[in-house]
Amino acid sequence: LLGNFRVAVDGTLATSTCEARVFHQGAGEREHLTWECFGTYRDPWERTTAGWRMTERGFDVRAAVGDFSVLQPG
Repeated sequence: LLGNFRVAVDGTLATSTCEARVFHQGAGEREHLTWECFGTYRDPWERTTAGWRMTERGFDVRAAVGDFSVLQPG
């Protein structure tokens, strides 16, 4: 779930933020596990000749519940 999008533009650079609730379900032997987190995406952008391009992706987790191992390669 994504919401509260904010964008600040300064010439050819921009920064966007977005609040998120992210749910992960395990697979295979971990299909019974879940991990859910709440946080903020913080992304810098740059305007190029091909259009706006994200130059980095960041996610600040504020709270999480469940088993983080669902994100590990199996």
